[in-house]
Amino acid sequence: MVRHGVGRALASLGIAAALGVAAPVATLGGQPSWSMTVTELPSTAANADTAAYLVEITNRGPSNISKLFLAAETPDGAHLVGALPSAGACDTAGDLSCDLGQLRRGRSASVIVGYLTPAEGDELSVDFRVTTSGASGSDTKGRSHGDALNETGTTELRGDATTFAGRFIFTADQLVVATDQDTGPSNPHATKVVAPTTLIPVTVEDDTSESGCEEEHETCFGQTSEIHVDNGATFPEGFLVTIVFGTDELPEAPSSEATFSTAGYHTETYPPEVDTLTADQLNLWHQFDDLSGEDIPRCDEQEAFDEGELDPEVDVPASIPCFIATDTEDGITAWVWLTENGRIQGW
Repeated sequence: MVRHGVGRALASLGIAAALGVAAPVATLGGQPSWSMTVTELPSTAANADTAAYLVEITNRGPSNISKLFLAAETPDGAHLVGALPSAGACDTAGDLSCDLGQLRRGRSASVIVGYLTPAEGDELSVDFRVTTSGASGSDTKGRSHGDALNETGTTELRGDATTFAGRFIFTADQLVVATDQDTGPSNPHATKVVAPTTLIPVTVEDDTSESGCEEEHETCFGQTSEIHVDNGATFPEGFLVTIVFGTDELPEAPSSEATFSTAGYHTETYPPEVDTLTADQLNLWHQFDDLSGEDIPRCDEQEAFDEGELDPEVDVPASIPCFIATDTEDGITAWVWLTENGRIQGW
């Protein structure tokens, strides 16, 4: 079953008035029953990168809300980069201030609020406040209740670029999310994701967590590449993941024993020569978010790639998921086309 994530939710919002928000009218009698939720996008982001919050307000009635306002002060060290309301308009000069207009009973309104995270620190917390009037407690002539709701969104921040990268993708120039691609003894593994669309959260992490590979294969090696694109959504058209297995990460790949003639009198069998794993020997295991897993097959286009007829950064294989791989001076580079999130490990 195809799971629809934040990107699809935003598309359904249309960043437009599809939620039934109309022009302001007088509030019907009775205090509104309403709620606000704040979702971090993503829950963990990199320092000095973009993070977002999905703020959703629902009016359960019995009355319409004639005027709905959302506000938040920008935390120290952060920078407000934009807001996308489902209706109304937002001022993002400094602090957030949104006039969302009317919210009918039984309807919801949403705002995506984006920040550039602080360059230092381990979290970003934003306090959001929604009111039914410009100022809490105004209640002028009983037409504006002055009710207020407060919710805080808190994003964990990480600054180690060799093992983690994560952001909310606002624009097309942010589609590539990657850990440090310069592999070496202190950074033997690198992962890069090309996101399939904008307005979604994406994180990648290189770590040593178990992927279930060891339960299926005895020769699993190295770090795993953990991928989270749009909070676990499925993408039938696929997305590209590039993994670099550095030389320091590659296991030994023994060759067969060799027999040599010595001076024509007898033969001697020497121990096998020991080489590192090569691209044509590489296999990949994929553990899904539900902890099931399977091997990723080679793409039928591997030979076309070897002959220079396929550009993995541009061309998409006919059948995915699959991968192709090549030997490089730095180790092995694998291009992997996936339709689902999870962990990838070599064996």
